[in-house]
Amino acid sequence: MLTSVDRFEENGNQFFVASFFDEFSKKTDFYRSPTLSFTEEDQVNFNSLNGLSLHLWHL
Repeated sequence: MLTSVDRFEENGNQFFVASFFDEFSKKTDFYRSPTLSFTEEDQVNFNSLNGLSLHLWHL
């Protein structure tokens, strides 16, 4: 389930960070992409998002 999408700029480039919560595993995965299309290749480790403010919520 998609829980958050935020837009950021870094060195003049725009990118999006999304979080997806898996109810089965009770785990949240994070993705970073220059588009709003998130694939397995866009998955990142939460620690690599240091300095970003993410807003997570559960619907």
